[in-house]
Amino acid sequence: MNRYETNARTLIWVVLIMLSTACAPNKPYRMHIADEVCERDVKDDRSLCAEQTAYVIKSEDSSAWLTVYEFDDLGYIRDRDLYDRTMARLENIHLTADNGVIMVLFVHGWKHNADPDNENLKEFEKALVRLAEVETLRSGEKAKTVVGAFLGWRGLSATTPLMKQLSFWNRKARAHRIGQNGASILLADLDRINTRYGSNNTFVAIGHSFGGAILYEATQQRLLLDLVNKGDGKPVGRSIADSIILVNSAFEAARIHNLIELAKLQDFTDTQRVILMQFTSEGDTPTKTFFRWGRRLSQFFTDETSSKQEQENVTAVGHHQPFIDYELEPSSGRAADSQIVATVDKLRDQGGSMSMKRVEEDGTCAWRAFNSGDTDAFTTADLTLSRTQGAPGPYMMIKVSKDIITGHNDIWPNGTAMQRNFLDLILEIVSIQDARNFYSC
Repeated sequence: MNRYETNARTLIWVVLIMLSTACAPNKPYRMHIADEVCERDVKDDRSLCAEQTAYVIKSEDSSAWLTVYEFDDLGYIRDRDLYDRTMARLENIHLTADNGVIMVLFVHGWKHNADPDNENLKEFEKALVRLAEVETLRSGEKAKTVVGAFLGWRGLSATTPLMKQLSFWNRKARAHRIGQNGASILLADLDRINTRYGSNNTFVAIGHSFGGAILYEATQQRLLLDLVNKGDGKPVGRSIADSIILVNSAFEAARIHNLIELAKLQDFTDTQRVILMQFTSEGDTPTKTFFRWGRRLSQFFTDETSSKQEQENVTAVGHHQPFIDYELEPSSGRAADSQIVATVDKLRDQGGSMSMKRVEEDGTCAWRAFNSGDTDAFTTADLTLSRTQGAPGPYMMIKVSKDIITGHNDIWPNGTAMQRNFLDLILEIVSIQDARNFYSC
């Protein structure tokens, strides 16, 4: 063996060792569900309930359930028996909830997983507790039980900085695969349970980054069928969830093309509810710039039929200007139409559920007026959502000011006050969509 062959083999071994040591564990993080319910304060040691797929998170003022479901790279359920037992627990929660359930699914994105110490999981727990607090203030003794569902997948497949970045193409492909397989099953099961045990239950699904790709992939065909099959003069019916919310989604605009174009051909009634909301920050550089570079490399040999098609195929959905029809900006001193979540801190020590109810009635009516086209802006939690083009409909493509969401991962309220207000807006939309059938405007 000559020197060049020896060096080549050495180089190959070095590369293989680097690749193998750069891989994140391919394993489930949740492996048990206890007969006796595990409870943990949101500020407690993370090791408590760490391997449980169903547990209770508490704060000083409220509590919420969290269930966790994990899928592998092919979209298969990690442990079918554990999944079924967790679903049975979820079913029992619905059965024993005297006043109904508000269930929120969160699908995390790239470089995240179901590790108990994962930042997305930590922040989702806090958001659930805050939603439970809002629900207690708005409904008092008739408050619904808040339940979270966390879809865990191997968004983090590498541990070194370079390999993390190079995992973009593989993780994107895995996200779409999981959306087609496991996420579709999970959504169907969650919807089946939520709708079976009470007509006033609410189910909201949220996806971030590649999690948005998973969620849209799992719901795309249902959304299209619901739109195509809607009757004349009738609204598009509830999809597989009451609201589907995508935040800084990392999938190309071409995937949503058919839904947007078909919607333009429809006339929607003034009672049409919002089914899909897509929020993307103008400060989201990863989906604005890096996503485009990654797509151009992977689509180098794709032969698009027009420049329009080419742009849709390489541009992330939230940055494709022709599809954007709403803007979310700081209110700049405008009087808010409602402040459901913003009043939580003020009402915490007052015990004034009637005050919260009046606030909610105002918010619901303002949302209906905005959603029907009677007004062109909806203001709440110091934020203003404005319509910039087109007519109201069930799908909103929203550009978000970077003053509200500064970057790709800045969706949780651990930074600026505006980030806190964005979460409040999402929670208020959950509340309003839930309340819209109970108040006349």
